[in-house]
Amino acid sequence: MPDFRNTTLTILSGQTESEVLDLQGNMRGPVGLNIQSPVVLAEVVNVRVSSTIAGPFVKQKSGGSDVVQAADSATQITFLTVRFLKLVSTTPVAADRVFAIMGNRFSPLSGH
Repeated sequence: MPDFRNTTLTILSGQTESEVLDLQGNMRGPVGLNIQSPVVLAEVVNVRVSSTIAGPFVKQKSGGSDVVQAADSATQITFLTVRFLKLVSTTPVAADRVFAIMGNRFSPLSGH
């Protein structure tokens, strides 16, 4: 599993799911995450989360709406209790879709 601080998640051509990203590892605490979508993204891709690597992975919501990755855009999310994340397309992707992931753990001493 990749380190969440500066990595990518990829949905391979013909597939619907990326690899799983471990947001907590051996450390616990809130995590700020920025997910940047590829310029070309014809499919609908949801952010899905789980407390265990085996799942189930459920759709991440924000303000009552599903968190969906749009083409050529970035989504900023703060996770307080989530351990695992993956990206899931509603249909098989037409080509490899690579999403840039940048994250940071919030320090309880500094407030960020």
